Amino acid sequence: MRNKIYLADDNESMRELLNKALGMFFPKYSGMIDSFDNGKSLYEGIVKNEKEIKLVFTDNNMPEMNGLEVIKRCANLYPEIPFIQMSGENIKEEALEAGAREFILKPFDLAVLKQTLEKYI
Repeated sequence: MRNKIYLADDNESMRELLNKALGMFFPKYSGMIDSFDNGKSLYEGIVKNEKEIKLVFTDNNMPEMNGLEVIKRCANLYPEIPFIQMSGENIKEEALEAGAREFILKPFDLAVLKQTLEKYI
């Protein structure tokens, strides 16, 4: 059953904020959000648990592997998982080409986050 949301950002404050926002917007997933602080651990988590993942929401600039690389490696292998890329840089075209379904430019309003994620949750 696909019931987990994977969230990746190397900024701890951003991970905490997004985790709280996701739990508030989508209460049934509040205990089902797994957070990652680098792209490599996100990638490994996706490969290991792909059948459980409802959505992947990832930053781009992270240690060990960036979000674009994770999406490039995973989006075609796991087409049933929607990947949403966020970044402080406008890399929308690259993100969509890599396989992201959506791109959100930081900083963003939480209402934009909710509206975007509602399409997939």
